[in-house]
Amino acid sequence: MTGTGVILAELLVVLLIATYALGFDLSQYLRDQAAISANLVQQILNGNPMLPGMNWTAEDTQRLGTMMIGKVPYVLILTSFLLAVITHALARPALSSLDVPVRKMKPAREWRLPRALIWYYLLAIVFEWMAMSSDSSWVQAVSVSMLPLIHACFIIQTIGFIYFWTHSRKMSPVIALLLSLVVLVFQPLRIIGIIDLAFPLREAITRSKK
Repeated sequence: MTGTGVILAELLVVLLIATYALGFDLSQYLRDQAAISANLVQQILNGNPMLPGMNWTAEDTQRLGTMMIGKVPYVLILTSFLLAVITHALARPALSSLDVPVRKMKPAREWRLPRALIWYYLLAIVFEWMAMSSDSSWVQAVSVSMLPLIHACFIIQTIGFIYFWTHSRKMSPVIALLLSLVVLVFQPLRIIGIIDLAFPLREAITRSKK
């Protein structure tokens, strides 16, 4: 988590320098990309005789731009997390060979997120309902960013539960890896992580073994 926070801070500093020193406007850039994508979609619709009368409107382009802007916090946080994990995985063996002690990451079977995440999930659903009937760009941005980020947390929780379950059954770590890849592909399986947070599944598995 510390590594994620540091990398996130570095990305924000880079964005701050690009904005105020180089005049880079991220919001306008994303809106321009949305407009380019809208033009491509419109060309596809115009060239497909099976879709007569379908048009991509200016409101659709505006919604796409707002969605892309709202995804920025989610992308930054997720990117920071992945970079922290990859950096730790690569740097630790190198530092250990130089007799520099580096603490191991927790094994995946011990990954558990705070139970309060369930309440944040309910709050994100409320924000999503509000965004559907609101013209506020702030509410829409919070909705677009918050819910996918919490979904990513539930996927992490699900992967942690899979590793815990396979370890308790003395299965091969390869099976846990394959099941984790299935969760990443079929993301609705994150409901396992929600159940694992809401109910003491791991404790029940441990008791059943005894």
